[in-house]
Amino acid sequence: MSDHDLKVTFWNRIENVNVGMLSATATDPRPMAHHARKDDNALWFLTSRHTDIGEDAAAGKDARYQIASGDAKIYATIDGSLAIETDRAKLEEIWFPWIPPGLRTARATPTCGWSALHPNLPKCGRQTEQPRRCMIW
Repeated sequence: MSDHDLKVTFWNRIENVNVGMLSATATDPRPMAHHARKDDNALWFLTSRHTDIGEDAAAGKDARYQIASGDAKIYATIDGSLAIETDRAKLEEIWFPWIPPGLRTARATPTCGWSALHPNLPKCGRQTEQPRRCMIW
């Protein structure tokens, strides 16, 4: 399977998974729900900025996200870097589809916001190919 095919398969299958285990350097893994956005090359997480993951995202630390789903036919370890999103237009683009129309005046607060994990998918490969970046079984 080519790198292009692996990327297409990854984004198609991860849309059918809701939760994985996210950890940053020196942070224990914890279950987190993600919002996959292929066009952003990002997995988005809503988290408090005062948690260790929120602080790790603010520091731009490397992170690992692990997912396993027999139903979605994806088992992956995804390495990338965390970042806090501050662009208001991007935040609203991500936020609004998640909330009911009557509540769309709500905004992310100073203590709660979206963090992005940008997978290193150009280095993505099957288990025996470059497993330090992304392994997909």
